[in-house]
Amino acid sequence: MDTVQAVEARIKRFCEALEVDADAHKEAEESEETTSFFSSYLHSLKEISVQLTSLGQVLEEEDDKRAVLKQLVPILIAAVAPHCGKHYWTTAETRQQARVLLAGVLRICGCGSVLELLIGELPSGYVHTSPYLPAEEQLDSEGLKEVESGGSDVVDDSTIKRENDFVSVENSSSTSLVAEGRDSRGEDNVCESKKVEFPADSSDKDLVKRQELIKVTDSSKSEHSMESKGELETVGTMRPLDSTELRPTNVAIPATAAADLHPPQSGLAAVSSRAADARHGAEGSCAMVFRSGLLKATLLALRPHLTQDNWKKNPNAKHTLVWCLRRLKHPHVGPHLNSFLPPLLMLLDNHEVYHKVLGLSAVTHLIKNVDAAELRWHGRAAVIYEAVKNFLYMSDVEVITALHPCLIVLLPVLEGHSPRAITGPRQPSKTDEVFARLLNSLDFESKIETRKAYVTALSGYIKLLGIFTTRHMKSLLPILFSCLEFPDYSGELTRRHALRTLATLITYTWPRIPFHADEILKVLLKLVSDLCPAMEEVPEKQEVLLQLPLITECLVLLARCCHHIMEQYDALLTGCQHQGLRMCLESCFKQLNEE
Repeated sequence: MDTVQAVEARIKRFCEALEVDADAHKEAEESEETTSFFSSYLHSLKEISVQLTSLGQVLEEEDDKRAVLKQLVPILIAAVAPHCGKHYWTTAETRQQARVLLAGVLRICGCGSVLELLIGELPSGYVHTSPYLPAEEQLDSEGLKEVESGGSDVVDDSTIKRENDFVSVENSSSTSLVAEGRDSRGEDNVCESKKVEFPADSSDKDLVKRQELIKVTDSSKSEHSMESKGELETVGTMRPLDSTELRPTNVAIPATAAADLHPPQSGLAAVSSRAADARHGAEGSCAMVFRSGLLKATLLALRPHLTQDNWKKNPNAKHTLVWCLRRLKHPHVGPHLNSFLPPLLMLLDNHEVYHKVLGLSAVTHLIKNVDAAELRWHGRAAVIYEAVKNFLYMSDVEVITALHPCLIVLLPVLEGHSPRAITGPRQPSKTDEVFARLLNSLDFESKIETRKAYVTALSGYIKLLGIFTTRHMKSLLPILFSCLEFPDYSGELTRRHALRTLATLITYTWPRIPFHADEILKVLLKLVSDLCPAMEEVPEKQEVLLQLPLITECLVLLARCCHHIMEQYDALLTGCQHQGLRMCLESCFKQLNEE
């Protein structure tokens, strides 16, 4: 029978074969050479799974099981983690095998999830809380949505669908599968972050039931509860921690209530849940090998490979660091902030777009899950801002898409106050400077894809500035009108984002809207005419059907701000032969009458 040392040596040898030569072949065309990379990785992953099974059998006879695993598991995590997500060096088969292997690691360590492996035993009924969301919204955004995805590590957690950390282990003697959640808040290729999208209406009956349970759990905070359609208030993610209503909640959700709030688990997820419950049984026994977790040991193992001189020689290290970070939530990120932040700043400082995007997505996740006061200590938030502000002058679509979600969560932390809390005159802030720069770049940009990336970010800054967006109305409105006037011939995404931005602008700057109402109405009517060139019918194209409800929403908001405009609506509807316009106006009147 093999000894522990022999099995351990074979595992380490195959882990070395998993070293990603990412920077060398990331731009290569699919060829026999890249195919050999994939087959080599797959072979090594399968061999490690076999050796891990042998190790489990050998360790049953060993007294010092913990010492062996404490040395070996961080090496396994560093080798396997880069192969779990969707990257240019992985295939569906290698990702599946990597997750199977990770499930074996969890099983041999007695853990039910990656989070338990990293930070140790979780309390019974554990529910993640974020410092930036009211308690009720946290339950839905973090615990109630069960999303399965093989997303890359470049995600825009702003948002963020979340990347579920739990790796579920199948309850059988055969090799288990692993279910990893969310992007994210993206599940595209490694140089593509998720675009900002407005939440869609949900008619899910389970969501309604969970909303009712949330209200029963804490009725005293009903003002923060979700809207009846199940939409989350996205502004909540952008408010600073200083606001008393958004401080980290200390309200404990009862374990039974939290269990009822989660949707029924099936398959692999249910096994992990049962394994966690078993560890909190009547006898109080725990089969976990590492009660305090292995995150610290893993970060210490990565540290020599993440120095300024050699981090590019060790591609696995940076991806393992990002992988570990993305599986941590508040409050588990703060204690390790000094280990995560320096390597991420090196990624941001690198000249390659790929590394900038990777660093921006990771920094965005870090900011969302660390208390604002802790980020302001020792000027950490200011250092991050100095590292990313020069990206405002870059025109790469990938960088723009990842940059603005990062700035939107960073600026409230850096400035330390909310515009809503100010009663006197307000001096221009860094948010004003960034927004002005964004508008200037958008005004002079001619490339359709780049303009689309810029327009996507506008509504987030409007929510940050609130009523103070009026300072930029003179330049903002002509830009929005220009985006609505010309099609982009790629699904009309630019127009849709411009319509959503216009609705956000009307909502947050309603006192000034009456002075621009006629101009806004004229642009909306012209857009309806462009979308429906034939007066007798409405085209059944998807891009048209998606834009008409947004135009109706703008018309409704405009009527709420300017009561005199209802007379113009009546005049337009009387004798109107244009079916597209009639549809929008009738829907507008219906919504206004229901209020």
